[in-house]
Amino acid sequence: MKSKLVLAFVALAIAFPFGATANAETTDTKGTDAQQSAQKAVGDATKTLQQTTTKLQQQQEQAQQQQEQQQEAQARDEAKAKVEAARAAAQSRKIALKQDICQAHKAQLIEQIPALSKSVTTIKQTLDSKYSQITAIYNSGKLTVSNYTTLNAQVLVAQQAAAAAVAAIDPGTITIDCNNNNLGMQLDSFRSTLDVARTALDNYRTTLVDLVSAMNASANAASNSSSTTTGGTN
Repeated sequence: MKSKLVLAFVALAIAFPFGATANAETTDTKGTDAQQSAQKAVGDATKTLQQTTTKLQQQQEQAQQQQEQQQEAQARDEAKAKVEAARAAAQSRKIALKQDICQAHKAQLIEQIPALSKSVTTIKQTLDSKYSQITAIYNSGKLTVSNYTTLNAQVLVAQQAAAAAVAAIDPGTITIDCNNNNLGMQLDSFRSTLDVARTALDNYRTTLVDLVSAMNASANAASNSSSTTTGGTN
């Protein structure tokens, strides 16, 4: 009888540890599943946040591009309006050119009109080239300018205004005919249109100078910071 009781006790003693181990494994499994679920939830939330952030950034970029395009279109329209106003003013002045004066300066006029037109076109091409170089430097990542977006938008607006003003100059519409009573008015209109283009080009140049100045300031700041760090290390 005693041996049966001992065996029963031993059996219970063996059974309980195994039962406790099984319960512990079940608990651990549940804990692992819960941890994995939590990690998955965090991962999904992070992914959703990243997607939302990316979408918002894209929307902001699109909105900025649309705004810049509207500003550029407005600049072109304003430049064209200035040209039309200048031409209208010339027509109202109705400046006449005497035949004897026309004959005396005819050769000079024939030479100067296309030359003046070419000069403003050349200036714009030069500024466009400089702008392309500046943009390439910035896009290379060598320089970081905090207000680059604002300054660049100003350049684009000025560039479009200059392009519209320069495009309005057409020396082919003027024929130096001293018998033409409207030649004086045509020359006055050409001069006025040329003035509008020059003003637009000056503004274009100014915006480029502002952008270059900001980039130079950034480069100097980076250089000074590097020198200070190097000096401190030494």
